Amino acid sequence: MSDQPGERLIAASPAAWRDATRLEAHGDHLPAVARVVRDQLGYDMLTNLTAVDDLARGEIEVIYHVVSLAGGAPLAFRARTPRDAARLPSLVACWPGAELQEREAYDLFGVVFDGHPDLRRIYLWDDFIGHPMRRDFPRQGDKYIAGAGEE
Repeated sequence: MSDQPGERLIAASPAAWRDATRLEAHGDHLPAVARVVRDQLGYDMLTNLTAVDDLARGEIEVIYHVVSLAGGAPLAFRARTPRDAARLPSLVACWPGAELQEREAYDLFGVVFDGHPDLRRIYLWDDFIGHPMRRDFPRQGDKYIAGAGEE
């Protein structure tokens, strides 16, 4: 593998996916890849960051959607992290708009973003146990559902 950040991509395909080109980055190289996407490819705005829990593979995939304000096709790139130790580097330094969206992925999926300036729950209260968007989160009989366990 080269030391050039642009070559740290493990998959790059011109195939369209909802009108976006897809890239996949190793989690350790995510900030370097993001800088290449922003500075060399011109994608200056993060429009969406979301996560997908792949229970069968034991991974959480974080997907970043970016656009160029100058125009052109949008771009999506992703990084995977193990479910049992879900950690990725924060991209707030590259795209400040990632701050709120990383907090959401942390709160709902349990992904820890190393280097995030204010990583704390955003929707749920501090004493809430678990991450409700994970596929193994209990959907019935949960102690947080009104009336659960009450006679």
